[in-house]
Amino acid sequence: MAKATAPLFAIEASGQIGKTVVYDRRGFVRIYTVPSNPKTAAQKNIRCQFSAIAAAVKATGNHATTAIKDKAQIPYRWSAEAIGAALKNDRWTTNQEDFADLEATDKTAWDNAANALGIQVNAESPCFPTALSGHEKGFTLYAYTRGLLQMGVTTDSSNDTPSDWQTFLSAN
Repeated sequence: MAKATAPLFAIEASGQIGKTVVYDRRGFVRIYTVPSNPKTAAQKNIRCQFSAIAAAVKATGNHATTAIKDKAQIPYRWSAEAIGAALKNDRWTTNQEDFADLEATDKTAWDNAANALGIQVNAESPCFPTALSGHEKGFTLYAYTRGLLQMGVTTDSSNDTPSDWQTFLSAN
């Protein structure tokens, strides 16, 4: 509901009238448009994926950052490229399927490495299916490392174990 504090269009008005006219605090009047940021399930899922991988990027130490920058097309955008590598072409879903096929001991190893790196994710988020329940942090680390492998970044030992990635990512 619009609220006018003086004669309409004279001093100050804010709010909207139906889905027709919008008055803003700066004194502008415009036609109502559908917000460009609707909170759909698909958007929430994508935001969850970005925030999860960003949590893994945040845990990246100086040594790994340098290695990622060396492989990035634009070195100062290394984090964006690492996130993109982990998420492009629906890799998130493919990685979920691959992670679900791992043995329980392997999933626990990824969880332990993620916990040691301090990766924090919201387990209630929509991008983590129930099949990953209890392994959200480990899966996030797994998905991040799959993206790094796609970029050509490898651990110093060139092994693909959670402990090797933990050591590589935490080194300063």
